[in-house]
Amino acid sequence: MIVHAGNITKNGTPAEAVDFLQWFARLNYDYKIFIAGTHDHFFEEEPKLARRLIPAGVIYLEESGVEIGGMKIWGSPYHSF
Repeated sequence: MIVHAGNITKNGTPAEAVDFLQWFARLNYDYKIFIAGTHDHFFEEEPKLARRLIPAGVIYLEESGVEIGGMKIWGSPYHSF
């Protein structure tokens, strides 16, 4: 299992997100869990479009959780200033 918890982009652009997600999806792990971070503005500004970019095999946690092997993981990309 690998968990990436935020800040996959420098400027929060869709192109940066796609680049990371394609790389992440190819990693040799049974479970790949991704949570957007504070710099990943695209996921907050365009959540429906962002969700469509998540490749097969990547679990995206957005105010949601997953249980794998008895371990519960919760993820939230949202923050407040």
